Amino acid sequence: MRYIAKKGISDYSVLISSHACEKVRYASLELKKFLLEATGFEAEIVVERPENPVIELIAENKYDDGFEVTTVGENIVVRGNSERGVVYGVYALCNALFGLEFFTPEYYSIKKGDLPFRQLNIAVKPDIPARSLGIAPVYDYIAGERLLPNALRMGLMGMAEDWGICSHSYFKILPPAKYKDSHPDWYSAGDDGKNLCLSNEEMRREFTENLYRIVLDSPKMKYYMIGQEDSTTYCSCPECTKAIKDLNGSFSSMVIRFTNDVIREINARLKKDAPERKVIFIMFAYQRTLNPPVKKVGDGFESLYRGEIEENFAVMLAPLNAQSDFSYFDEKNHTSFGKTFYNADGKATRDILLGWRAITSKIFFWSYHVDNTDWFIPFDDWDVISENYRAYVKMGVHYLFEEGSYGKYIPNFNKLRVYVYSRMMWNVNLDPQELINRFMEGYYGSIHVKVRRYFDFLREHCLEISKKQGRPMLYVTYDDFDLMSAAKYWPKDVLEKALELYNDALSSATPEEYERFKEEGAPVMYMLLLDYADSLYAERRIQYASFITDIATRYNYFENCEAVLIPNFNRIKQMAAI
Repeated sequence: MRYIAKKGISDYSVLISSHACEKVRYASLELKKFLLEATGFEAEIVVERPENPVIELIAENKYDDGFEVTTVGENIVVRGNSERGVVYGVYALCNALFGLEFFTPEYYSIKKGDLPFRQLNIAVKPDIPARSLGIAPVYDYIAGERLLPNALRMGLMGMAEDWGICSHSYFKILPPAKYKDSHPDWYSAGDDGKNLCLSNEEMRREFTENLYRIVLDSPKMKYYMIGQEDSTTYCSCPECTKAIKDLNGSFSSMVIRFTNDVIREINARLKKDAPERKVIFIMFAYQRTLNPPVKKVGDGFESLYRGEIEENFAVMLAPLNAQSDFSYFDEKNHTSFGKTFYNADGKATRDILLGWRAITSKIFFWSYHVDNTDWFIPFDDWDVISENYRAYVKMGVHYLFEEGSYGKYIPNFNKLRVYVYSRMMWNVNLDPQELINRFMEGYYGSIHVKVRRYFDFLREHCLEISKKQGRPMLYVTYDDFDLMSAAKYWPKDVLEKALELYNDALSSATPEEYERFKEEGAPVMYMLLLDYADSLYAERRIQYASFITDIATRYNYFENCEAVLIPNFNRIKQMAAI
């Protein structure tokens, strides 16, 4: 029998190109690291083909992150469709050879011992081509080419890794600090310039020129966001008001026209100056631009926008105001545009999202899976993941960003969330419940059954809040609902029962399991302190407050967290000192 490695000895080396990019070099180092850990063999990384067999890493220049792992004689070849694809291919090879599996970027399973040679023929392509999570610790906002090990190990990319410019980008392209004093009319009237005046032709010319320079200065980037600022208002000058009226009263049509005009001019210039470039420009369908300018015709939609859309025009659907406890594509899912959730302006989320397909076939998606008012509160969307993800594939979603608690790590089963989401993005036909069980067993070990019992108890209570009390899982707050952390939603006996299940799991944990699980009790203690501090025994109150304060200090919640949470942490810190 032939071995790749036996008793810490091997004649294999890792072969990369002498011109290998950073990600391929990183992949070779990861392969070397895990080969050493699994077999005791320290592979040499070479750039010239030796006489002995090799594990060769090759990056193609294609438009997705797929990869192939094959054997050619005694050699093993990892061929990525992209630079990232090589990294993912290396992890797939390690999984096939010695069971490497990441449960978090830092915690993984691996089998150790001799490594027999075996025939390999693995070919994988992600169901969602570009995948990112806005959940610490795999979140990174910085645009441009960066090496992001935490994201790579989970099969992800950084939020803006392939982006020349991303997110709310109007003011990045046309900074008010540079232009507003000399050109106040370039910025929106009636709201103190919180956005741009999209009817101003002089502004559009400068905007286009600046964006074109950004494109030329970032030759490896694929995506460029032409995204309005994070405001619900828009320009009310006479020209914009008339333009919106002429466009069927649709502000979305106004933004489509502006965006499309910019793209058309840049495309013409790229065709002359850089014909090899293949880029996509993206518009936000967000807040006031979420509604598409379409009409429903039978089971489909017809565009009311009469201009010809550029081929590389994409839309980023961002249903900020939709429910998360129903699939976005469930007929019960409701999107509200008012101060109250249930109002006459509400619409079926499904119709909003699918309507955009009548405008463009290039769909990007920004989804929401956290209560933005309170990141610490259990948030249940576990039953809708499959339906959402399968619908994304069906409608041709190219890029998916899932927003959760991105600014700071929050112990609210977010490591589990990263694990489940990241795997579903590669294969939407996986079963989320099976993935939850796999994570629980792999990460929490001997206490996984008890941890699952605690997790399910919190989850089932979230379902009760949604179904029986009529309070949906929402990213934003509305006047007709209290905050999700309110005592009316979380009775004291429910929280005490949850804490009983939590303590039961800790009671039988090994020291390592204890450390991995203990922070997950934070949401329950947090709500007990917010809602029932006066009825807790002083000893318990101080114990819980000290626990939360330690976590808040460790992750710097007091200075860098959602602003609404900081007073809560300061209040809890005072309880700990009593």
